[in-house]
Amino acid sequence: MSSTTVLPCDTCKYRKNENPAAHWCSECEEGLCADCYAHHTHSKTSRKHGIITINQYEQLPAFIHEKKHYCNDHDEKYDYFCPAHKTPCCKISSDTEHKNCKGVSSISDIVHGVKKSSVFSEMSSTIENIQHNMDKILKDKETNLKTIHESKIKFQSEIKEIREKLVNLFDKLERKLQDELESIENKIIQQSEDFIKEVTDGKNKVMKIQENIDAIKKHATDFQAFVGMNELKDDVENKKKYLQLLYGDTRLDRINIHCNINEKIKLFLIDLHTFGDIQEERISTKGLFSVNNQDKNVTHEKSKTTESKIQKSRSEPAVKAKVKRTLLVPAGSNKNTITSCAIFPNGKFAFVDGTYNHRIVIMDSTGTSSGEISLSPLFAFDVTCVDNKTIAITTGSSGQIAFANILSKKIKKSIGTTWQCDGITHADGKLIFSVYSKGIHVLHLDTGNISTIHKANITVDTYLTSFGDKIYHTNWKTNSVTCFDMDGNSLWTYEDEKVLQKPRGIAVDSQHNVYVASLGTESIVVISSNGKEGRQLLTKKDGIENVRAIYYDKVNNCLLVCTLSGSAFLFEI
Repeated sequence: MSSTTVLPCDTCKYRKNENPAAHWCSECEEGLCADCYAHHTHSKTSRKHGIITINQYEQLPAFIHEKKHYCNDHDEKYDYFCPAHKTPCCKISSDTEHKNCKGVSSISDIVHGVKKSSVFSEMSSTIENIQHNMDKILKDKETNLKTIHESKIKFQSEIKEIREKLVNLFDKLERKLQDELESIENKIIQQSEDFIKEVTDGKNKVMKIQENIDAIKKHATDFQAFVGMNELKDDVENKKKYLQLLYGDTRLDRINIHCNINEKIKLFLIDLHTFGDIQEERISTKGLFSVNNQDKNVTHEKSKTTESKIQKSRSEPAVKAKVKRTLLVPAGSNKNTITSCAIFPNGKFAFVDGTYNHRIVIMDSTGTSSGEISLSPLFAFDVTCVDNKTIAITTGSSGQIAFANILSKKIKKSIGTTWQCDGITHADGKLIFSVYSKGIHVLHLDTGNISTIHKANITVDTYLTSFGDKIYHTNWKTNSVTCFDMDGNSLWTYEDEKVLQKPRGIAVDSQHNVYVASLGTESIVVISSNGKEGRQLLTKKDGIENVRAIYYDKVNNCLLVCTLSGSAFLFEI
């Protein structure tokens, strides 16, 4: 009802007078001016009627205004409710049209306390849940669009860098790829904006239902509330079904785009037929929200079941990997050569780009670059996190371990290792590192003392890691991975050239499953805790191409893998 509509006082109107109504009697279904209201509230027959102000009456939904307390056919007050026909009826109707209906009950018994019933509470809770989920959907989609745009900017920069090296040969291919990138972004934006508008419209309708519920609970009579409740239940159920349909709608998927530049272009600059390709990656967001209030408990139980399965599977090499997110290491002044990576306890990332750019790239937990640490003129090979702000870096043939602060981006000090040092890891206040031809050494950070714990003939480019009382290292010349204890005793060696060739980066999870970057087979290999079984967990189709750098985050059960050129993937294990 329009707020400008003036309702007349029906009693005055009957007396041929014209006075505006200030109150409304829902039972009499009449407006009352101030004088008539005073009389109405004092009259014995009407003093217990539910009277509200005109302002409150106008706040009621329009369909509630249409709900009358009297039968149109017999001009009798509704005293009964027929559940078979879902309609109120007067005494005459109950004795005639509804005399054979089962369950006809007194309205006064049914509507008593209806506004405090659990049905209204459940509807409000359902609407709140729907609103909450739609808010999350909209927020996620907005974030996704921002990510898409940022990805486009990054890929455009990479495309431009390659184009500048191959101007004469690849101008045509570059323009084609730029158009494709622009086209796919425009398509995703258009689809997402249409979807956002649809969800926003749905959310507005849901909010209107909630407003109606609140108004009914505040201002409607018990009878009106009861009848309104039955009508609103259908609306709420429809909105709930709509949300359930959204759950299976592919438009809900979070979209990522990938720009896969042909590695041969970067490395060999030879004549090729494609510049690259743009791909959409859909990542389901079904876990982002629940379609009803009970789903939280179901999700929690599923989570516990999944966690139990994961813990059980880690006693074997039959682990599975799923892409959680992607990152891109910013380009240096020379071409990137990422040889190592690590994840800090606070979620930040470190990438070693030391062959040509002599730097460590630090990225925050969102994947945004937060600066570089220059090691020039030293090279850098491997890195390990000592704490949330300190890293230790091996420098290869320079024979030093450098310590750097990621906040100041400065080298704090260096310790000489007497010979070429490559792989390094941190464990319990000690740095364990490989020394070419000398074995595995340990640096005690509290005393500064260095000792040898394993005297194997270590090759150059040896990577190592540790967990508990075990140390693992690779040997690319023998295509093997060896496990030994802290006393230097060899426990097992894994060799299978069908699976593992030219192993480089190595990591271990909390169940002692070992992950290895197999450069020769362009894959990530997982080896069982006893060293007897191994298989290729990730391959070229997963983006594993020219990979040396891997790291396992035991807190979040994630495997970080980075290609030589700087494309990084975080896999859920």
